[in-house]
Amino acid sequence: MNILSIGSDRLVFDLESRVRARLSAYGEVVDAYHVVIMCGRGVRYSAAACTPSTRVTLHPTYSWNRFLYPFDACIAALRVIRSAVPRRGEWVVTAQDPFESGVAALVIATLFRLPLQIQLHTDPFSASFRSRSTLNVVRLYLARLVIPRATRVRVVSQALQQMVHVRYGVPIEHIDILPVLVERQNEELSGGHEPVLHRLLPEGSRSVVMVGRLAPEKDWDTAFAAFRKVLEYYPDTYLVIVGDGPLRPQLEKKASNQMYANKVLFLGWQHDVVPYLRDADLFLFTSQYEGYGMVLIEAALAGVPIVSTDVGIANEYFGNHGAARICPVGDSECLALRLQQLLGDATARQALGQHAHDRALSLYTSTLSEYASRQAEIWKVLLLTNT
Repeated sequence: MNILSIGSDRLVFDLESRVRARLSAYGEVVDAYHVVIMCGRGVRYSAAACTPSTRVTLHPTYSWNRFLYPFDACIAALRVIRSAVPRRGEWVVTAQDPFESGVAALVIATLFRLPLQIQLHTDPFSASFRSRSTLNVVRLYLARLVIPRATRVRVVSQALQQMVHVRYGVPIEHIDILPVLVERQNEELSGGHEPVLHRLLPEGSRSVVMVGRLAPEKDWDTAFAAFRKVLEYYPDTYLVIVGDGPLRPQLEKKASNQMYANKVLFLGWQHDVVPYLRDADLFLFTSQYEGYGMVLIEAALAGVPIVSTDVGIANEYFGNHGAARICPVGDSECLALRLQQLLGDATARQALGQHAHDRALSLYTSTLSEYASRQAEIWKVLLLTNT
């Protein structure tokens, strides 16, 4: 069985990334795994970066601009299929999203009459997704074109499964739920790690940690508004931000305002966020929309109490089970109140963190190899469906 995947996640070229490790695991359960990555011409990747393992090969498009991504992805995919033997019967085409990647994958799957898997990791049904940009509105139309034509759809939560079924008419039995993998090594609550925040913060201070890309959809304005209210009651609290992105200069300027009293720390992108989560008093998540929200699982496995907006799996996996405090999207007053309540009650913090940890463990027991095997089983069903 050969897999042709089309996506745009450049972390596959990072030799130490979890995304790359996952691809290598996929290579162990299939004959060949080819990944077409839609990317620009600004960076050239080495041969080593493009070959994670003997069975996995990455094919960057090196497009002149993002509008050419689907076209260039089709060309790269055609080269892969035409140079491979066998060409038909043993191939599955999969797209990492139903948007630009999905269009290219649909073209290839139709041209060679191959089974097509469309993956959905975000929540395109959210009003915040539609209002974010004109490009997202276009992406919604692409999803309407692509998803109903897929052989099977893979989603990351039950909520997304229901929405795909209702909105696009895809039969439930053709929609596979496979959550995002979080490695089992993150499970232990204590021991085996060196504290990091104590080196960065004054002794006796409190910490609220956020992990995520510094981009508009993460709604940093709401996070800062909630934190400003927290400082009114707990002025010894620090907001620790782990992540990077286009909004960093703007957010650093905002944090320099006297009202935040130098209580916001920007730590940039980190390969391993677990040590920061384990040392935190609270974890705050303010996204406007998410299909999943993997960092919520990471925070739960680290045993840190969670305060989150109602996005992704926040309510489905945690809030509805009393394992997190959930607020409406954009509601800084609610978020501030939940943070204040937990910062003032160490016993409640410990209980909520333990509950979140236990809940995550009950949901996630797969190793990387087990996860790859589950994905391979879905691909085998795709092959059988297409015969």
